[in-house]
Amino acid sequence: MQRASRAGWSLYHHVAGPLRGSRAAYAANLAATDIYAQASKGAPFVKLSPQDQDAVLTDMEKNVATGFRPNSGTFFNLVRTHTIQARQGQDGAARLRSASSTRPTRRPTEHSCPDHLPDRADEGIDE
Repeated sequence: MQRASRAGWSLYHHVAGPLRGSRAAYAANLAATDIYAQASKGAPFVKLSPQDQDAVLTDMEKNVATGFRPNSGTFFNLVRTHTIQARQGQDGAARLRSASSTRPTRRPTEHSCPDHLPDRADEGIDE
């Protein structure tokens, strides 16, 4: 659950930023998701049990849920694709953070560098 919520937060962040061109589709179709959930299960999507949420998502994936633009299957695939992209970006950022933690935390000084290395980048280069 925690992993899914992090992906959801990351997706929200991306729709507010790099995917802002999809905002209108998200706004209209998230409203349609609640309307469909209310009509088919008796409550807005977030108030449904996990099993009923899965049933609504399954209907969307199978393109049988109504009220979506252009249709529920297209919106389901849009969200799925963006979630995967956000998750991959989040994993990449975690790998970068992990790699950066193995780097020195302070800048090397002349006392910490081996004697065979020049003090300046342009020294020791034959022209």
